[in-house]
Amino acid sequence: MELCCHCGHRRATRPRQLCWRCYGTRRVRMLYALTKPRGRRRARPATHPTDALPGSLEKILVLMRRAELRQDLWHPDDAPFGGRPPLEQAG
Repeated sequence: MELCCHCGHRRATRPRQLCWRCYGTRRVRMLYALTKPRGRRRARPATHPTDALPGSLEKILVLMRRAELRQDLWHPDDAPFGGRPPLEQAG
């Protein structure tokens, strides 16, 4: 059990490792910095698209790898469901 870092008497259950009473006092609250970052952290964009079809084992492995690297799971150029459309012949 962690005690309040200001008064040292009550259990710290609020942000900034303060108890309810100390956290409720604005002057006390402003003395202590936040201990955890606020908001969602933005993932980095996925570096390379994949030709793996959605739902395939290969695609799942790619998604797992992207999650480990804290990248976005989806790349705009990933293979769509049903595979890539055939390229038209120029000519």
